[in-house]
Amino acid sequence: MIETASPKTRRSNLCTNVAPAASPTADAALTLAMADSSLGSILVDGAGMTLYLFTKDAPGSSACEGQCLINWPPLVGEPAAGDGVDASLLGSFQRSDGTTQATYNGWPLYYWKNDAAPGDVTGQNVPDVWFVLDAAGNPVSG
Repeated sequence: MIETASPKTRRSNLCTNVAPAASPTADAALTLAMADSSLGSILVDGAGMTLYLFTKDAPGSSACEGQCLINWPPLVGEPAAGDGVDASLLGSFQRSDGTTQATYNGWPLYYWKNDAAPGDVTGQNVPDVWFVLDAAGNPVSG
């Protein structure tokens, strides 16, 4: 005779009360570092992806909303200092949608949707308001 579990038993076996583990990729991305690029040493996330600042932002505030966020996704979460990063310049703030966005030297940090690989800097100077950051948290010209 083959025993089968009742639908109720099957459901209870599939459900657990264990919270999902934090994404190691997301956590690793929040460890910022300085990396060599065609623009010099620039701020990158833990995966080596370039981070940008938006010159229309103000400290603790983002002017990037709507379509801007589709093109320039924010670095979400609390950042940590990796190689070459000044931990005293790290910070975060709460966006209008309630998410926490990482900052460096007061600048909210973003990715550029067209950067496909570590070291890409295709968002640099788009359109004269998006820039990579140096170790001091200043925009890199060029």
